Amino acid sequence: MIAENGAVLILAGEGETPPVILDEGITGGTAPAAAAADECLAAVLARYPAAVPGADNYCRISDRTLEVADGIDPGEVARIAAAHGLTHTFSTVHHHLSRSSLNKQTGLLLALARHVSPGIDPAAQVVTVGDSVNDELLFEPGAFAATFGVRGVLRAIAGTGMRPPDYVALADGGAGFDEIGALLVRAR
Repeated sequence: MIAENGAVLILAGEGETPPVILDEGITGGTAPAAAAADECLAAVLARYPAAVPGADNYCRISDRTLEVADGIDPGEVARIAAAHGLTHTFSTVHHHLSRSSLNKQTGLLLALARHVSPGIDPAAQVVTVGDSVNDELLFEPGAFAATFGVRGVLRAIAGTGMRPPDYVALADGGAGFDEIGALLVRAR
């Protein structure tokens, strides 16, 4: 699983395996320090006092999050993040204040090449699934064999004008993911 918008890889396996940090800037010390992410989160919370921090911030490696809510301007959050040397993206659930220079596409490609399946041709052998703005690069034409979105991706497209996936499920959320998975299994 690619986590934290491409910066972290969590490998499936027996027992507990530590996450793999894909962003060399974090492991090499050239990325902003974790303290910068904490300071940025505090600044965003000061600007939006009713905002709710992500419940899993205590275990995040490359970013800090706050829940998406009405009244939180993504552009303003991006400006605060930039002032702290961080990047900002958002999903249907969280605003991400990231120390990483990776995104879901670059993180996925690194994970495939280094840890999962060296030699795989993503444009011919990998499908991607997404639902939000932070998934847009997973929908890049020609980068992957096929791109899918669950139904909710249509809200992100309408709200931002982002690039759409090749196919959109009829269902949203987990049900949409199940729909796509079943379709791929049947096609196989």
